[in-house]
Amino acid sequence: MLVAGGGPIAAVLAGLVVNARHLPFGFAVGDVLGPRLRDRLIGSHLLVDEVVAFALAQRDPARARAAYWTCGIGLFTCWNAGVVGGAFAGNVVSDTDALGLDAAFPAVLFALVLPSLREAGPLRAALAGAVIALASTPFLPAGMPVLLALAGLLAAGKPREKQEVRP
Repeated sequence: MLVAGGGPIAAVLAGLVVNARHLPFGFAVGDVLGPRLRDRLIGSHLLVDEVVAFALAQRDPARARAAYWTCGIGLFTCWNAGVVGGAFAGNVVSDTDALGLDAAFPAVLFALVLPSLREAGPLRAALAGAVIALASTPFLPAGMPVLLALAGLLAAGKPREKQEVRP
Protein backbone atom coordinates (compact mmCIF):
# COMPACT_ATOMS: atom_id res chain seq x y z
CA MET A 1 0.00 0.00 0.00
CA LEU A 2 2.87 2.36 0.79
CA VAL A 3 4.50 1.67 -2.58
CA ALA A 4 1.21 2.52 -4.31
CA GLY A 5 1.19 5.94 -2.66
CA GLY A 6 -1.01 5.26 0.36
CA GLY A 7 -0.07 6.69 3.71
CA PRO A 8 1.30 4.72 6.65
CA ILE A 9 -1.90 5.21 8.66
CA ALA A 10 -3.99 3.73 5.85
CA ALA A 11 -1.55 0.83 5.57
CA VAL A 12 -1.71 0.07 9.28
CA LEU A 13 -5.50 0.38 9.37
CA ALA A 14 -5.86 -1.87 6.33
CA GLY A 15 -3.58 -4.47 7.92
CA LEU A 16 -5.54 -4.38 11.17
CA VAL A 17 -8.88 -4.61 9.41
CA VAL A 18 -7.79 -7.46 7.14
CA ASN A 19 -6.34 -9.47 10.00
CA ALA A 20 -9.15 -8.67 12.43
CA ARG A 21 -11.26 -11.19 10.51
CA HIS A 22 -9.49 -13.95 12.40
CA LEU A 23 -11.24 -13.02 15.66
CA PRO A 24 -14.78 -13.75 14.41
CA PHE A 25 -13.40 -16.72 12.47
CA GLY A 26 -12.09 -18.10 15.75
CA PHE A 27 -15.47 -17.57 17.43
CA ALA A 28 -17.23 -19.26 14.50
CA VAL A 29 -15.06 -22.39 14.50
CA GLY A 30 -14.34 -22.66 18.22
CA ASP A 31 -16.86 -25.47 18.63
CA VAL A 32 -15.52 -27.20 15.53
CA LEU A 33 -12.06 -27.46 17.08
CA GLY A 34 -13.42 -29.08 20.23
CA PRO A 35 -12.95 -28.35 23.92
CA ARG A 36 -9.33 -29.54 24.29
CA LEU A 37 -6.77 -26.74 24.55
CA ARG A 38 -4.22 -28.71 22.52
CA ASP A 39 -6.65 -29.10 19.60
CA ARG A 40 -7.54 -25.41 19.72
CA LEU A 41 -3.90 -24.32 19.77
CA ILE A 42 -2.94 -26.55 16.86
CA GLY A 43 -6.15 -25.79 14.96
CA SER A 44 -5.67 -22.05 15.31
CA HIS A 45 -2.53 -22.34 13.18
CA LEU A 46 -4.65 -23.74 10.34
CA LEU A 47 -7.29 -20.98 10.52
CA VAL A 48 -7.55 -19.32 7.12
CA ASP A 49 -10.52 -18.08 5.11
CA GLU A 50 -10.91 -21.22 2.99
CA VAL A 51 -10.76 -23.61 5.95
CA VAL A 52 -13.38 -21.64 7.87
CA ALA A 53 -15.63 -21.46 4.79
CA PHE A 54 -15.49 -25.21 4.21
CA ALA A 55 -16.04 -26.04 7.89
CA LEU A 56 -19.00 -23.68 8.30
CA ALA A 57 -20.60 -25.00 5.12
CA GLN A 58 -21.17 -28.34 6.87
CA ARG A 59 -24.36 -28.80 8.86
CA ASP A 60 -23.20 -31.86 10.78
CA PRO A 61 -20.65 -31.10 13.55
CA ALA A 62 -18.59 -34.21 12.78
CA ARG A 63 -18.40 -33.27 9.10
CA ALA A 64 -17.52 -29.68 10.01
CA ARG A 65 -14.65 -30.93 12.19
CA ALA A 66 -13.44 -33.27 9.43
CA ALA A 67 -13.68 -30.48 6.83
CA TYR A 68 -11.73 -28.09 9.05
CA TRP A 69 -8.86 -30.47 9.72
CA THR A 70 -8.75 -31.94 6.21
CA CYS A 71 -8.80 -28.57 4.48
CA GLY A 72 -6.46 -27.03 7.05
CA ILE A 73 -3.83 -29.72 6.80
CA GLY A 74 -4.20 -29.86 3.01
CA LEU A 75 -3.80 -26.10 2.62
CA PHE A 76 -0.91 -25.99 5.08
CA THR A 77 0.90 -28.71 3.12
CA CYS A 78 0.20 -27.21 -0.30
CA TRP A 79 1.03 -23.67 0.83
CA ASN A 80 4.43 -24.68 2.16
CA ALA A 81 5.17 -26.92 -0.82
CA GLY A 82 4.24 -23.98 -3.06
CA VAL A 83 6.58 -21.67 -1.17
CA VAL A 84 9.46 -24.12 -1.56
CA GLY A 85 8.62 -24.69 -5.22
CA GLY A 86 8.35 -20.95 -5.81
CA ALA A 87 11.70 -20.35 -4.16
CA PHE A 88 13.35 -22.74 -6.59
CA ALA A 89 11.31 -21.81 -9.67
CA GLY A 90 11.15 -18.07 -8.96
CA ASN A 91 14.17 -17.32 -11.07
CA VAL A 92 12.77 -19.24 -14.03
CA VAL A 93 9.60 -17.11 -14.33
CA SER A 94 10.74 -13.59 -15.12
CA ASP A 95 7.33 -11.90 -15.48
CA THR A 96 4.66 -13.18 -13.07
CA ASP A 97 2.19 -10.58 -14.38
CA ALA A 98 2.19 -12.41 -17.72
CA LEU A 99 0.72 -15.45 -15.93
CA GLY A 100 -2.14 -13.46 -14.42
CA LEU A 101 -1.20 -14.44 -10.87
CA ASP A 102 -2.31 -11.04 -9.60
CA ALA A 103 -5.92 -12.08 -10.27
CA ALA A 104 -5.72 -15.33 -8.27
CA PHE A 105 -6.18 -13.87 -4.78
CA PRO A 106 -9.24 -11.73 -5.61
CA ALA A 107 -10.75 -14.69 -7.48
CA VAL A 108 -10.34 -16.95 -4.44
CA LEU A 109 -11.90 -14.35 -2.14
CA PHE A 110 -14.80 -13.87 -4.53
CA ALA A 111 -15.38 -17.64 -4.68
CA LEU A 112 -15.46 -17.79 -0.87
CA VAL A 113 -17.93 -14.91 -0.58
CA LEU A 114 -20.18 -15.98 -3.45
CA PRO A 115 -22.34 -18.50 -1.52
CA SER A 116 -23.24 -15.91 1.13
CA LEU A 117 -24.44 -13.48 -1.54
CA ARG A 118 -27.59 -15.57 -1.97
CA GLU A 119 -29.03 -13.78 1.04
CA ALA A 120 -30.31 -10.22 0.70
CA GLY A 121 -28.34 -8.68 3.60
CA PRO A 122 -24.85 -9.77 2.55
CA LEU A 123 -25.65 -8.97 -1.09
CA ARG A 124 -26.74 -5.41 -0.18
CA ALA A 125 -23.59 -4.96 1.93
CA ALA A 126 -21.32 -6.22 -0.88
CA LEU A 127 -22.96 -4.05 -3.52
CA ALA A 128 -22.91 -0.96 -1.29
CA GLY A 129 -19.25 -1.55 -0.42
CA ALA A 130 -18.36 -1.99 -4.09
CA VAL A 131 -20.14 1.24 -5.04
CA ILE A 132 -18.44 3.15 -2.21
CA ALA A 133 -15.00 1.82 -3.16
CA LEU A 134 -15.45 2.55 -6.87
CA ALA A 135 -16.86 6.03 -6.26
CA SER A 136 -14.12 7.03 -3.81
CA THR A 137 -11.12 5.55 -5.68
CA PRO A 138 -10.43 8.63 -7.84
CA PHE A 139 -10.43 10.92 -4.81
CA LEU A 140 -8.68 9.00 -2.03
CA PRO A 141 -5.15 7.63 -1.59
CA ALA A 142 -4.53 3.92 -2.23
CA GLY A 143 -6.04 1.68 0.41
CA MET A 144 -8.55 4.18 1.75
CA PRO A 145 -11.41 3.24 -0.62
CA VAL A 146 -11.21 -0.35 0.64
CA LEU A 147 -11.45 0.83 4.24
CA LEU A 148 -14.28 3.20 3.38
CA ALA A 149 -16.11 0.33 1.65
CA LEU A 150 -16.64 -1.20 5.08
CA ALA A 151 -19.43 1.34 5.44
CA GLY A 152 -21.32 -0.94 3.06
CA LEU A 153 -21.90 -3.22 6.04
CA LEU A 154 -24.51 -0.73 7.23
CA ALA A 155 -26.62 -1.72 4.22
CA ALA A 156 -26.77 -5.34 5.40
CA GLY A 157 -29.43 -4.60 7.96
CA LYS A 158 -30.20 -6.67 11.02
CA PRO A 159 -29.56 -10.41 10.64
CA ARG A 160 -32.62 -12.62 10.71
CA GLU A 161 -33.06 -14.96 13.63
CA LYS A 162 -32.52 -18.59 12.66
CA GLN A 163 -35.63 -20.67 12.98
CA GLU A 164 -35.13 -23.82 15.01
CA VAL A 165 -36.23 -26.89 13.08
CA ARG A 166 -37.95 -29.47 15.21
CA PRO A 167 -38.70 -32.99 14.05
